[in-house]
Amino acid sequence: MATTIDVAMLRKAVRSGSPALVRRLLEKLDAQKLAHTLSDLPPAERKLVLTQLLTDDRLGRTLNELPEDLLGEVFSPLDDALIAVVLNDLYPEDATRTLLCLDADRQDEILKRL
Repeated sequence: MATTIDVAMLRKAVRSGSPALVRRLLEKLDAQKLAHTLSDLPPAERKLVLTQLLTDDRLGRTLNELPEDLLGEVFSPLDDALIAVVLNDLYPEDATRTLLCLDADRQDEILKRL
């Protein structure tokens, strides 16, 4: 039987400090559901989940499911160094789409890090 993962469960796992638990929960979410859940997380928890997605090589598929207005919301609170790492992991078209969701000053700073 499939388990339904909601934002509250993922937040509890993030707060537990257990990357293994977060990873297990993330594995149960398809890219579309994960994108929706990601947009509902507070910035600090979102950063932790994005970092986990980077290690699981699922980030690109998940970001492709986010509408552009949510891409900016997801990335705005993250520091430029982490965004640069994320963009390096994406296909060029996806990286460009993501970068264009940020303001011009941040785009310049992030591009310097690529």
